[in-house]
Amino acid sequence: MSENISIVDVLEKAETGPLTTAENFDKEFIYKPIKQLINTHDIRWDKDLFVPAEDTLADRLFDAGLKLAQESGVLCINTGRRILFSKDELDRALNSIPSSITLGEDADTVTLAPRKPDENRFVAVCGGPFSPVPEELFEPLLISYAQEPLIDILDSAALSTVYGHPIKGGSPWEALGCWREAHGVLEIIRRVG
Repeated sequence: MSENISIVDVLEKAETGPLTTAENFDKEFIYKPIKQLINTHDIRWDKDLFVPAEDTLADRLFDAGLKLAQESGVLCINTGRRILFSKDELDRALNSIPSSITLGEDADTVTLAPRKPDENRFVAVCGGPFSPVPEELFEPLLISYAQEPLIDILDSAALSTVYGHPIKGGSPWEALGCWREAHGVLEIIRRVG
């Protein structure tokens, strides 16, 4: 078995973690800790500087973020429970991140890799409607994005209805909507080439 945390482990944590509400999670486990971490990690920079490039600030931000992740965890809205990870689990997950990932095929292949602040390397562009759209606009919108040479990664629109029926979260209509979206995107990509 892999040393990394499995999806089953995460789902078990989502069923057994400490109970809380979304409002309480935001207030007690996000806002308050962030205020404390700003002070304890000396998170400050010149507000007139659009993108600070101070290495020690980046290190402090990373350490503060890791501490926040360890102490606050993630809220599973469906179960109302905090999913908590140990520092060891977080470290193993961070150390298992691949140095790059290649998506697409043939002429549409794009490789994603992290960039350092001073690097002048290719940036992949993700494009798509990013919002729910009516069924009659789904195809023409996605075709326009799929044909755009600047876009490396096509992000699908979400359908607001499927076969004229509103999509309700957690219902079979949601599953059907997801199927229609996936099938529609693959068909559009095939047609556009």
